[in-house]
Amino acid sequence: MRIILFLPSLGRGGAEKVFVNLANEWSLKHDVTLITQYENEFYSDQLNFSVNRVRISTNKLLALFDLIKLIDTIRPKFVLSTLNVPNILNFAASLFTRSRYLVVTRQAEQLQNYCNFGGKIIKYLLRLSFKYSGLIICNSRSTKESLIVSGFVKHKRVVTIQNPVISENINELANEDYVVPSFLIEKRFILSVGRLEKVKNFELLIKSYALSQLSNLCYLVIIGEGTLRSNLESLIDSLGLNGRVLLLGSQNNPFPFYKFASLFVSTSLWEGFGNVFIEAMAFNLPIIATSTGSAPELLGNGKYGYILKSFSETELSKLLSDFFYNMKSIEPIDKHELEKYRVSYVSGLYLNRILNF
Repeated sequence: MRIILFLPSLGRGGAEKVFVNLANEWSLKHDVTLITQYENEFYSDQLNFSVNRVRISTNKLLALFDLIKLIDTIRPKFVLSTLNVPNILNFAASLFTRSRYLVVTRQAEQLQNYCNFGGKIIKYLLRLSFKYSGLIICNSRSTKESLIVSGFVKHKRVVTIQNPVISENINELANEDYVVPSFLIEKRFILSVGRLEKVKNFELLIKSYALSQLSNLCYLVIIGEGTLRSNLESLIDSLGLNGRVLLLGSQNNPFPFYKFASLFVSTSLWEGFGNVFIEAMAFNLPIIATSTGSAPELLGNGKYGYILKSFSETELSKLLSDFFYNMKSIEPIDKHELEKYRVSYVSGLYLNRILNF
């Protein structure tokens, strides 16, 4: 069976990691082509050689023509796209191709977040695309419900499938201890993972860490890169936390950090699915998270982690202090529960839902 996957790039991000995992798993038995527009290749070295790679124009109109030509050449059973522009182009191409195929779009965020003029145009085009497309796959119940309630889709054409997060070699990767600086292995540290962008709200985490006065007891480690690095470095310096708050940039293999961390914290203003929660739970890490997106759903409404009631520095700093000084514990997630996030299982679920649509 011939399959096309289409997304903007293989840059840093949850959607990109999901598509690499799906492409690798499907390529074991099928002819898989992965199409991107941009040159960001952060995950390219994790892609199997059996996956065909094609890059098309970054110009949206030219990209549409490129996509139409590729679909007519490859003649896939379905085209699975993710993120706004690929989802819109996937639908648009289906109007002009000679080859008939199933349009499958993956939606990972709630569209009420698009409030400015450009966002309203995107919402209009997505509404049109969803209305006439085939199957829409959401990565959480909250995203699915937002699409249905807002009138973007009809219930029968939208399904929820969790992200494929846990790979078969996750424990092997976690044992690459050399990735973690030795002084971190010898002391406790708080871990957070995400792009250094406004949506991840790392300013709240850093300020709360400072307020908790835990700097002599543990480090704060943030893995990720982004446009706010200099701002966060200035904040760290102003709080006198140089050497205690560590911005370690993007890591090809973050799993050894999960293995040695004492606590995982997410202060995101918004989360679609939150692969990082599943990764943290895979290593039995206690979690503190803001109540956004799918976080409450993934954390069992507080069963597998602490859910913040607000974006308050006072509340978060108190939770941090309570954890380290009073050693509060949470119930570890059942290993069988984690199986539903395994790449092999979820990739099979995707195919089953698509082929039986």
